[in-house]
Amino acid sequence: MMTTRQTQVTVIDGHKYYPLEDPDQLPTRFGDVEHFIRAGVQTRFVRVADNTWVVHREDRPGSTGILVRTEVGFIYSASASTTAGLPDWRIAPQSLAWRDFLRFYEPGGDTRPRS
Repeated sequence: MMTTRQTQVTVIDGHKYYPLEDPDQLPTRFGDVEHFIRAGVQTRFVRVADNTWVVHREDRPGSTGILVRTEVGFIYSASASTTAGLPDWRIAPQSLAWRDFLRFYEPGGDTRPRS
């Protein structure tokens, strides 16, 4: 069960979306799914392995991200299928802090292709 410090909940299409602010909010059990909103972007996190989540952003249909928690921060990578209308869109694997991951939700934070 997800624990969150925020009590503000938005319900969209029957799903509860919590503000995405802290990595401790992410699902803790394998297969668990949690929905979040950050900067107006609806995002679904699925726990798939130890310290690993698949990230689906509603503003990037057809794209998939992988977020891995490490001892020193996170590793994040994302890409879109060529049939998703976002050819060549990707975020190359990179090591980053949680606050840097949240910057991908800022305007223009993930719209530039990266190699």
